[in-house]
Amino acid sequence: MSSVAQLIDLEERRAMREFGWHTLGMLNSSACKRDACAMYARLGLHPILLHGVTEIGGCTCSNPKCENIGKHPVNGGWQSAPLDTAALDHALRQDWRRNIGLRMGLQPSDRSLRLLRCI
Repeated sequence: MSSVAQLIDLEERRAMREFGWHTLGMLNSSACKRDACAMYARLGLHPILLHGVTEIGGCTCSNPKCENIGKHPVNGGWQSAPLDTAALDHALRQDWRRNIGLRMGLQPSDRSLRLLRCI
């Protein structure tokens, strides 16, 4: 008996999903961080890239004394950085160990950031 692996077009699968706030429940069970990241962004949330955990239990930041293993942002300036879903998707494809987090609280608008830079 031979078995043939079924190929799944992930882009088509992502496009076909019903979408809404109820989708958040599914995200907890999704094995694909890329899907979760895209859905968070579509819901108006702001995902950020976090360091992950290495195979030996350390942090991907390479600091042997890291106290927040797999739970701190990769990039500085994440508090005011604009959302770039393409860059997040690329980073998650480059290193599957990375995690995602959500920037919470009031989100700065492009206008408020321009005003802050002028001050």
